[in-house]
Amino acid sequence: MNTYRLMISLFIRWTGGVFATGFLVLIVHMPVSAAPQPLTPVLEAHPTSGQAPLTVMISGSKSTGKWGGNEHMDAWEFDPDYDGVSFDPVIFDPVFDYTYDQPGTYTCRMRIADTPNTPPPREAFANVTVTVSASTRDTGVRSKFPPNAWGAGISHVWADDGQQAAAADHLAPMNQIYLQWDHVEPERHRSYDWTDLDRELRATADLGQCASVQINSSLPDWVFDHIAKTGTARDMPSPQFWDPDYIQYYRELITALASHIASSPHKGQVLYVRQQWNAIHTETCFYGQTVEGNAKGTWTDNPNWAWPADGHRHEVEWTEDIALDYQRQIQRHFISEFRPLSIGVAMRVIENPLPEGEVHGHFTNDSMTEWVLQTNNTATDWDHNGISHTPQFLYMRCFGALGYEETWGVGNTRLAQVNPELSRQRDIYGVVLRALAVGVPYIGIKGDDLEHVASDVECQEALNFGNKYAGWHLHPRSAPGAWIVLGEFRGSTQWRWCNTLTSQNWGYFMRQNNPAGTSTPLSLVGDSSCRFGIWARQLDAKATFDLDDSFSQAIRYEPVEVRVTYKENSGAISVQADRNGTLETLTEDRHEDHKGWRTAVFPIEPPRFADGPDGETDIAIIPTSGSPVVHLIEIDRFSSAPQSVSGDMNNDGQLNLKDAIFGLQLLSGFASSQFANKDADINADRRIGMEEIVFVLQKISGVYADATVEILTAIGTPTYYTPGQDTGYYLWQDTDDSEWHIRWSGNDAKRYDYKGTIRSDAAFGNAAPYGFEDNDDLQIGTSVIRFTGYTTSGEDGIDFHAFPGTGVSFDLHVDETQDPKGVHIGASGTNPSQIPFTLMTAEDLPAIDPPTYTFGQDAGYYLWQDADDSEWHLRWSGDGAKTYGYTGTVTSSSDFANADAYSFEDNDELQTDGSVIRFTGYTSSGEDGISFHTSAGAGISFDLHVDETRVPQMVHIGQSGASPGQVPFILMGQGEKKRKKRGF
Repeated sequence: MNTYRLMISLFIRWTGGVFATGFLVLIVHMPVSAAPQPLTPVLEAHPTSGQAPLTVMISGSKSTGKWGGNEHMDAWEFDPDYDGVSFDPVIFDPVFDYTYDQPGTYTCRMRIADTPNTPPPREAFANVTVTVSASTRDTGVRSKFPPNAWGAGISHVWADDGQQAAAADHLAPMNQIYLQWDHVEPERHRSYDWTDLDRELRATADLGQCASVQINSSLPDWVFDHIAKTGTARDMPSPQFWDPDYIQYYRELITALASHIASSPHKGQVLYVRQQWNAIHTETCFYGQTVEGNAKGTWTDNPNWAWPADGHRHEVEWTEDIALDYQRQIQRHFISEFRPLSIGVAMRVIENPLPEGEVHGHFTNDSMTEWVLQTNNTATDWDHNGISHTPQFLYMRCFGALGYEETWGVGNTRLAQVNPELSRQRDIYGVVLRALAVGVPYIGIKGDDLEHVASDVECQEALNFGNKYAGWHLHPRSAPGAWIVLGEFRGSTQWRWCNTLTSQNWGYFMRQNNPAGTSTPLSLVGDSSCRFGIWARQLDAKATFDLDDSFSQAIRYEPVEVRVTYKENSGAISVQADRNGTLETLTEDRHEDHKGWRTAVFPIEPPRFADGPDGETDIAIIPTSGSPVVHLIEIDRFSSAPQSVSGDMNNDGQLNLKDAIFGLQLLSGFASSQFANKDADINADRRIGMEEIVFVLQKISGVYADATVEILTAIGTPTYYTPGQDTGYYLWQDTDDSEWHIRWSGNDAKRYDYKGTIRSDAAFGNAAPYGFEDNDDLQIGTSVIRFTGYTTSGEDGIDFHAFPGTGVSFDLHVDETQDPKGVHIGASGTNPSQIPFTLMTAEDLPAIDPPTYTFGQDAGYYLWQDADDSEWHLRWSGDGAKTYGYTGTVTSSSDFANADAYSFEDNDELQTDGSVIRFTGYTSSGEDGISFHTSAGAGISFDLHVDETRVPQMVHIGQSGASPGQVPFILMGQGEKKRKKRGF
């Protein structure tokens, strides 16, 4: 017997976009004579075909190879575009994503190798072919569904008592509206009754929410006057739905629904329409399903059918081919009706009968947890109808589609069915965590559960956590924070519903180094009425954590907080954070207590984290006494989301009387400060007080006037400015990193007193004084900066960052007066029209290469910059439904060159004047536009209208077709982008 060291490399990946590595070292005894086993390469790709740009998950993680019974898989190397001659490895991770931008047939080649101690190393190769076709997809719909789209978070699902939007509140930013066919069309070819739909859309709009819409059963009685009844489903009659007459009835209903939504003043509230087959009164329609009721037969048993009294008979029985044809007819009709409205059609992946790529951007997944309950203890994946859960989410993620999950209801808490020991608080919290971990942007809660949640603080906090992080799993640079829940989700029969994530921890953008070697997993720790403790880890030694480099780069200009939630009386901790390669011990600022758990908060001033290889320590949690039990670690940005609203105390994304009431409840002790939005702190005193309440009341009553939003670009240093000679304010954004700078200057004539307030829609980052003296004063709050400065022949100022796409307002005084002519903005030194004024921060959206769209069919604006010559192109298109009026103003920080009209007609108009372009265009089934050049690095603001309305979701930028957060918006000119490659 010889002693060998066995090192198992664990490569962990899940849909949330987090990738972790770990090593487990064991000492084993093995016979000397053990023979080598084959080195077997297994290369997988999903999908292997589709339209450009095609993102493919490539994996070699199932490859195997043993030497003497020991695993020795030590190397993976990939060439995603192998030329057949030389192997040029470009990626070294066993699982990664790769985007094929151009049509063609590609060979991905993998090399695996082992490195045993004595024998020579072995290697093996495998190939997989990926076929990319030209793109014909509609990105107009796709661009409406970024993972962090508006409303992402807890989704309000229909309630059993019929209460829909009226039951929703700020805990559920998305509503689900469902209608019944017999209510909408009680009589054939009379009139459609959309009363319920209009009421729900209006209520949804009043709440500032988005909604999905679907039409369910039951069918009107008149259907069976002409269509055979095949039995019952869900205790209701089921029609012979493949009868061409029935198909026509249903198509007319879909058309009528689309037409009514198109004409609704609340059309913009509709995020997607849920596809329903309306065949057996449920969502799905598969060959082989049975009907219920008295007939007890299948759809092929036509002797048991009830034929209509009018004698109509469609003598065709149900077959698999007929089922597929029916599904495709209905699905294509949904898409053809709603795609021109830029409204998506949602369906389960398992419901998709169309060829791959045809419904790009129209997928949704719901009722996932029903699949979980079918999983046995040893299953490696969730499964439903032969299609496993993880590939469906992968399909969604690769195609950029919408993700939705309906999770629980009163008396039917899914996780509690799996583990009866779970309390409602931990059940709901666990559902939220699992949905976040697999990357679900929309997490459903039944409407009648809201009344239970509303009375329980722990349940509310669980939903708030979901609302904070839902949808950001693929966006580390914009995410509100990084988080990790510590636990053990693999190999436990107790938690079989989450084993399949094959991870020891869950979270975004943070992974634990060597969790098995430094900590012990626990579950159901502490008071069951507290959501914390559903999972945790006991720290046996110093635990270290590595941040995603994209996230750590995004926060390098921002103050952040490390929040560690651990069980009281289990021990004590200290926290260290990396600062450019050196670990520094942080000082606890405050703590929050929750039923035996403590959240310790450690602020970090920027800059901190240095980029480094996987496994490098960015955060360390060190036991200083006992063995502390840790549940959650967050790296929390001061703003929970870039879209934060000033004065929004209850964190529902709106400013209304609810915020003033909430503030009064805080002051009187009837509400907990842990639910308060810290970005509502108007006067930067780190509390919600009477000042914030007065601010809200003034805003909603109209007493407080918003600063005028100036359609100006602040990009570029003012050209004509000499510090110490030119008096006034000079304000600009850098062309490279969009950092803001404000300077005030004097001269020898006198002393000038400068005083001002700067506010942002979201948190400021890296705010710092420039040239301040002892008598100058600077107060920096979360989203408010106040300053007082004095100068004669010198120069003072402030530097700061603001979130891309947000507004920054400036209320500036010189010697107690406001003079717009004394403020000079951007390279051109333009004066604002009045003070206060608001400028827009440049959007962080890549504009290189055109979006994919079909002109004359896809209505909206399409904006891009050529990669080769940096020429800008703006196009506007109609869809044949009506004539659209497109008007806009484009302003640059430097003069435009070569501004030309594209396909203008007699009634279109283009005016160019130095750095300003104005246009008016009309189109129905055609396409018009403009093309222009401006200086490299220039900032360009776009104020674009459709029918005199600003509609951000109708603006599609760059190859991704992304929409800006708001209109007007500012982009910065860029150079050529390289093909993106992302490893996990």
